[in-house]
Amino acid sequence: MDIKKALIASFIWYAAMFLLASALMLVVSDIAFEVSTVILSVILIYIISKYYYFNKKVKDPLKEGLMFGIVIDAVSFILDTAIMVYGFAIETGWNYFLAWNLMAGYMLVLVIPIFVAYQMK
Repeated sequence: MDIKKALIASFIWYAAMFLLASALMLVVSDIAFEVSTVILSVILIYIISKYYYFNKKVKDPLKEGLMFGIVIDAVSFILDTAIMVYGFAIETGWNYFLAWNLMAGYMLVLVIPIFVAYQMK
């Protein structure tokens, strides 16, 4: 696993999600926002996973994909904690992580890189 490339991809994914979700928040209502962020997350993580595996032969897709997903989730959790829990969403605190769309996003970030790794095998 290329940890440097995985970290760069993680930060790119997080920044793109943060900016796009912030823009969506101004335009759509509550449930539409939640559904839109999950769909956006799936699309972006697929694109980022394709970038990560570009020109790379994957020997063990399950291990590679899971490790890449864990790196992205870890970076996202750390940044979400710093930016949202102790920043923008300070009034909800740790309950911020109980939103269904956020939990779905974290789970999908673990699964989608595995599928992309199998495609690149």
